[in-house]
Amino acid sequence: QPMTSDSIAAASEVEAPGATAATNAQTGWVIFAATFGCFLSVTPAVVTVLGVFLKPIAAEFGWPRSEVAGALSVMALGNAIVYPFAGRLADRIGPRKTVLIGTILLGLSILLLTRVPAQPAIYYLLFLLTGAAGALPSTMVFAKFLAEWFDRTRGFWMGFCGGVGNGIGATIFPMIAAWVLVSHVLRAGYLGI
Repeated sequence: QPMTSDSIAAASEVEAPGATAATNAQTGWVIFAATFGCFLSVTPAVVTVLGVFLKPIAAEFGWPRSEVAGALSVMALGNAIVYPFAGRLADRIGPRKTVLIGTILLGLSILLLTRVPAQPAIYYLLFLLTGAAGALPSTMVFAKFLAEWFDRTRGFWMGFCGGVGNGIGATIFPMIAAWVLVSHVLRAGYLGI
């Protein structure tokens, strides 16, 4: 069925029996939080931004661009290793706490990226840690969070929050990074994010 304004309004209603107006208002905040969380996740904040920094990092470190871009593979490896543990952690302590811990760790790892030296082992290690930290406040954990709120429209809201959050973030963060890069220096780029 095509989505209409009536079906979207119906989808935003809490599906639990006995839902109250307060619960319906909370649903909007849940959708906003999950979308904003996906907006700030590792893909928009780090992966898409690396393309903006590729040439400046290569120039500063004296490396070929392929060596700089290798960080994406290492970061994906960090994600792959930690995703199962992130899911298990979300099962044990809940998605909210998992996202909170992950957001702090992701922020700290991005902060460390601003200080990375021109040593490949440390460079790749920091991107591995960033990928690992990024598995905690990920679309997958936000999907679990949304699954706790929605039943029959769960898939729609997971797609909405993940797609819109990641899509807008992946559009905006590279623009911010480019502006910071032009206005300041390379090291301020990830700090600006």
